[in-house]
Amino acid sequence: MKPRNTHDRGVALIPVLAMVLVVMALGSSALLTSTAHMKRIVLNRRSTQALEIAETGCARALYELERNQDLDSVQGIGNVSGDFGGGRFDATTTPMGNNYYRVRGAGQIRGVRRQVEMIAVGPETIYGKRALAAKDIPAALEAVGDLRSALPEAPESTLELARLLAQAGQLTEAMWLLDAGVRRYPDRKDLSLGLAEVSLLVGDADEQRF
Repeated sequence: MKPRNTHDRGVALIPVLAMVLVVMALGSSALLTSTAHMKRIVLNRRSTQALEIAETGCARALYELERNQDLDSVQGIGNVSGDFGGGRFDATTTPMGNNYYRVRGAGQIRGVRRQVEMIAVGPETIYGKRALAAKDIPAALEAVGDLRSALPEAPESTLELARLLAQAGQLTEAMWLLDAGVRRYPDRKDLSLGLAEVSLLVGDADEQRF
């Protein structure tokens, strides 16, 4: 009977252990790669959600701006904050002049934060009405000053703001606004009629001075 060679058996065990170590290393690498990939997927999803939340905040700020109404009655028109989609948004509105407004929104969800910024054109007539309703004539004239660079897109807005200015006694500014409106919308008879009426009022006011 031939005795077993324990040396040969030990030599054969070395490649087996090496194979096991290689397989374990490959498995660990695959597991780490898979885990990192899943983390990237989750992070990208949260980043997209945070961006959507930030855009929601901007949309609500613009909604307040268009309606000229502070819906939460806390932060002022165009400045909003709240919860949405499992996260939280904050948005602020800053006047830039010439009836342009910068709206900045931020959204945050589970530690991920995204920001978005947009430029919006404000409702000229709304701001003129608000200023006149508060009897804030300088603010109303500032609103008209913005209109010198960009008239209201709708002729109805031009006519409405001119009437408000005339009611506030700002006949010269009302006449200028209507004259610009007639030049831009020559087919609108209501603007021509409004200009004629305000011109008569201006003429009467001049006669009273002398």
